[in-house]
Amino acid sequence: MPEVKVRKNDPIERALRHLRKKMDKENTLDELRSRECYIPPCEARRRAAGIIR
Repeated sequence: MPEVKVRKNDPIERALRHLRKKMDKENTLDELRSRECYIPPCEARRRAAGIIR
């Protein structure tokens, strides 16, 4: 899990931006979204082939 240390006078927005950047680098959000629902193997193959959007 990514961690961001907030300094004493730093605004929260800056800490959130750093957290988002770290999560993007580690592909945390992509993995979370992919695990939200079950995708049957046949549909996964279609998606990989580019048939389904």
